[in-house]
Amino acid sequence: MKAIVQRLHQLVNETNEQEKRVERETINSANKLISKIWLAMKVGKNQKNGNRFIKCLNDLLNKQANHLLEDFKKSLHDKSRSLVEVGCIRMMVRYDDELKKLTESYLEKKVIEQSFEKMICAAYSEFNQMLKSEILQQENGIHGDVSKVLDIKRGEQILCFVKSTSDVYHSIELLDQLKKLPSYPLVESQSPLSQQKLIAEKQIFFSTTVAQTSLTFPALKYVIDTGIINMPIYDAQTDTTILTELPASDSTITQRIGRLTRTQDGEYFPLYNPHVERPDFTTPQIYQTELSDVDFALRKSSEEKYSLATFKQWLPDQPSQAIIVRAHDRLKKLGILNYNERFSDDGKAIAKLPDFGSLSMKISVYFGLTKEKCDQDMIRLAAILSVLNTTFILSQLSPQFKQEEEGDYMSLLTLMNAIIEKPNMIKNNELEDIDHLLRRALLRKWSYIARALLAGHNENLYVALKELNGRIHQYCRYNNVTQEETRKQIAKLDKATTLSQLRQPSIVIARDVLCTADVRKLSILSIIGSIQPVWLDNSLIRKFELTRKERIYFQENIRASDDFKAVSQHVCNMVDNKALELSGNAGQVFETERFVCQQLIRPHDWNLVDDDQLDRDKNLKMNVESIRKCLLMFFPLIWRFENEKQAIVRVMIDGIDNCKILVESRDKYNETIREEFDSFVKWLRKCVSIQHLHSDISPQRLQKPDAEIEERIRLVTDPERTRADLMQDVLYGTREIRMQVVAWIAVVEFDCKLEGGFIRDWIVGHRSSRPSNLDPKTWMTFNPKTGLPELDSNLVPADLDCHLSLDKYFDLEHFLDRMHTYKIKVKPFRQPWRYVLLFDEDAPTGPFTMDLIEPHIALTHDRIDFNLNNLYVKRGFTRELGQRIDLSEPPCSIQLDDIVEDIRKYQFRILRPIDKFMEERIVKMKRRGYKQIGEPFSIILTPP
Repeated sequence: MKAIVQRLHQLVNETNEQEKRVERETINSANKLISKIWLAMKVGKNQKNGNRFIKCLNDLLNKQANHLLEDFKKSLHDKSRSLVEVGCIRMMVRYDDELKKLTESYLEKKVIEQSFEKMICAAYSEFNQMLKSEILQQENGIHGDVSKVLDIKRGEQILCFVKSTSDVYHSIELLDQLKKLPSYPLVESQSPLSQQKLIAEKQIFFSTTVAQTSLTFPALKYVIDTGIINMPIYDAQTDTTILTELPASDSTITQRIGRLTRTQDGEYFPLYNPHVERPDFTTPQIYQTELSDVDFALRKSSEEKYSLATFKQWLPDQPSQAIIVRAHDRLKKLGILNYNERFSDDGKAIAKLPDFGSLSMKISVYFGLTKEKCDQDMIRLAAILSVLNTTFILSQLSPQFKQEEEGDYMSLLTLMNAIIEKPNMIKNNELEDIDHLLRRALLRKWSYIARALLAGHNENLYVALKELNGRIHQYCRYNNVTQEETRKQIAKLDKATTLSQLRQPSIVIARDVLCTADVRKLSILSIIGSIQPVWLDNSLIRKFELTRKERIYFQENIRASDDFKAVSQHVCNMVDNKALELSGNAGQVFETERFVCQQLIRPHDWNLVDDDQLDRDKNLKMNVESIRKCLLMFFPLIWRFENEKQAIVRVMIDGIDNCKILVESRDKYNETIREEFDSFVKWLRKCVSIQHLHSDISPQRLQKPDAEIEERIRLVTDPERTRADLMQDVLYGTREIRMQVVAWIAVVEFDCKLEGGFIRDWIVGHRSSRPSNLDPKTWMTFNPKTGLPELDSNLVPADLDCHLSLDKYFDLEHFLDRMHTYKIKVKPFRQPWRYVLLFDEDAPTGPFTMDLIEPHIALTHDRIDFNLNNLYVKRGFTRELGQRIDLSEPPCSIQLDDIVEDIRKYQFRILRPIDKFMEERIVKMKRRGYKQIGEPFSIILTPP
């Protein structure tokens, strides 16, 4: 009995020792992990937030460590009880060895490290929620839950400040979608009377800076402030004004707070980070705007005694010298100043005219009065343009005033003529009876008005890139050769324009060229008129690049032709080793450039595969036969080159077993097209059997539905998701959540099919992992041979794999614009068979990539490596998973639920013969913890 008691004491001591050992090891592991992330985040400005993030992670680790210790103690005590029973019978049992084995087994699992990735994601989520709640508070102690303002009572009002008019209307739309609450705009285009009527009758308002001053609300209870403004900032180096998003100044914030307490007490809710640095006052516009109008006004008012350069000494803060020089140079360019720095004869005459809103419009009116016989029309047009700051009025015009052939200027003139001649016509619709007469009369007037406008707005002349072998719906600035690459060079038309969208005008003139941070890289042409080349009478030098073949063809064929000589009769042309330079009258230069671009479009043709190769390679021959039955697979490629390069591509059946490619394009584009078809043939050689156009299995629900999986499917396929919902994910989401947003845009807005690792690892498996180095900048490198981004193999999920739609043209520029809308930074790369996009290269959540594979290439991807990679999702199927190929028939007999279950159990089946490529794939899967089950299958699709 004494021996048994001694052994029981030994067991208790050993149990206590093992408990302490595991506790020490667990705490040590947690501290090591904390140290790793601390070193990654303890840098500069990140230190403050880094401390707070470490606290979130530390709390989670402590909870996890306690949880693990409790589990171990339970296991240890269970083991001890069993040892007591055995030990009482068999005295030779060694308690210390048995308990050490249990401890060693437990510590080898490294459960802390294995669960660390999930804890990082949870800590990020908690940390972001903490920051988000603080951003909703202002440093001066104003606190509160902003959501409560939507529970307003009758007679109370809400005013929300946003940065732009587009944000005003977008916010109104979102509030209606999310809460079914009506709200109303307060913007610059409204009359004071309309604003006062809204304020007197309505409750919820979204406003730009217009509501900061002068407006008094009778029952304003809440002011919500985003704390940002849009400010036009002029860059003298590039001669470009960009509408830039900036933090509102402290004085602006004070004005907005001052809307409250005028008629009753209220609350202010700041939706901005109080730690963002703000200026005390808004920078005066004279320091950040183009000043040629100011320079002209100073010279005029002082009878040419003063100019901006001499008057600047009286200003408290002087504009930069670069801005002053630009203003002076523009006056000379417009012919206002002569070589003696005095007013020219035209300049003196223009100085006598009344104010028409801008110097450019003054010049246009002057030319209308003196040279173009349209004095009354120009004065009427100037009158309405001088009070328009936006294009809002264009969208409100009734069809009877819209001049789709000539554009916005003539539409506005039609409106002015109707108002002046018969003020009641607009209300009584009396214009319908004489509409055809007005149109005929206006057609005769527009050429004179256009010439007058060109005199003052010649810098804003744009030519459709479509005319010069470029993209549809884009325009390039048609000016002299310059080294300046500015946002103004490429533009698109304002959506509000009255110009016909069906017949894209070749040349347009714009009153305003708007550059804004909200648009990724193009400028926007506002208040537009269509121009004929014969109306252009200024001199111009144009230079455009030619390839070596194109230079030879121009010199030997185009230049010597009678047609070229007729078109370029008064245009000088010179060819160097890179480009063709044209100089002369602008209208004739344009006609010449357009003619050359058209002549450079030449026919090219070749067989998809050489006939002798078809004879040698039976599998390739079989695949070409399949292609001949489904040539529509090339439609997206055809649409892309037609829209982006004005190249005509046709794929036709040739002979009994081949296809012929027919191309009409410039030589340099033909080389690109041929490269893409050659790449397709390379894939075709590797392909055992090309897929049917619609060989995949339509998405289906699981036999055993999983609510969590279905929710993750919905997040990338549901067309009903709102922009507010997506922005929330972008701003506060982890790397995986941001990947979901990008996937949603690709799937829902661009009809892509998402498949591959993201479906397997995240949507079904809900797994993620990070490399051991926690600094996201180390997770990606560029391949020195291809230049493409490559991610660390320990990142899970790594990337997004998408197949582009067979049914529509994929516009990469439009896709990048959508990413810009959500403030997601993207770097695109192009290979002949796919786009590779790098996202979030510098984001704290870490980078990821996306492959967008051309649909005709996707059809050659006939062999699937593992059953786990057979899944896809598509738009509108919010709870279902699709399969790329049908595996339900023997010999596989694998159902959809079987694939999902294998993903859960970390096991996979091989679906193709094991070669070098497959060996690497298998090693990668095993490194991630998966194990192979069953014998490999060899699945080959039946040819179409």
